[in-house]
Amino acid sequence: GPLYVPEHERARLEAFSSRPTCEYLGELERLALNGSAWAQGTLALHHLRGAKGRDGGVAAALNVTQRVSRGGDPWAQYIRGWAFMVAGDQRSAMELMVSAGAQRQFPPALLDLSALAFQGIGVAAPDTAAALSLLRDARAAGHKLWLARWVSFASTGRLGVISKLAARLVAPIAFVYYGYHLWRDPYS
Repeated sequence: GPLYVPEHERARLEAFSSRPTCEYLGELERLALNGSAWAQGTLALHHLRGAKGRDGGVAAALNVTQRVSRGGDPWAQYIRGWAFMVAGDQRSAMELMVSAGAQRQFPPALLDLSALAFQGIGVAAPDTAAALSLLRDARAAGHKLWLARWVSFASTGRLGVISKLAARLVAPIAFVYYGYHLWRDPYS
């Protein structure tokens, strides 16, 4: 899937992301060892995805993000939260996601929190109102997938018949909108 990189670090990543995978991951590792929070989060994401040439898995992702996550970096908290979610520790995952999303307005965390609330994951029961509120926050924070996520919510029928019909009409626009922004800025 797409890779989110905080805006202030995108130029640095673009400078070496076209290198072969082993060089790219080696440079990420070097930057992570030098304390770069975004590099640690990105390296952890590659561990979770099982990147070629890396020890994949949750333990490696948790290890890479431990220090910067505790320091409050939202990207590291977000990735660490997903590592805990994959490990089955929803309580720890939600604490980190809420810290990164609701408290620090980190766009990917806000978007994913909206989906988790809508599905009832990590919360007592599905919460449509909270999901829509988080989705509005993700939009305000600049996440480009917000409209496609709204379409997925509305398509379930839980937002009403009119919204379900509107979702069918808006779906092509939502995916073109996201595709355009992904093409224009692949790290957003």
